[in-house]
Amino acid sequence: MDRVNAWVKTHKRKQRGLGARLVLSEDDLKQMRVDLGVDQKTQISHVQIITQAHGELITVPTGHAHQVVNKQPCIKLAWD
Repeated sequence: MDRVNAWVKTHKRKQRGLGARLVLSEDDLKQMRVDLGVDQKTQISHVQIITQAHGELITVPTGHAHQVVNKQPCIKLAWD
């Protein structure tokens, strides 16, 4: 998480105000993937871009940063 936070601080301006949030564009995510590289142990990229199809379940491990972009109306259920 420290590497992701450092990347965001150097590449994105902090938004302020009620409801302020950080949204990364697809280009931002691609650049983050290049900059952060792959995990040396698993050889898996630190940044994953996943397109979820109807009926598929995506599990995000507790504590992992993630962003969701809805391309059509949907319902999200989340719990820790």
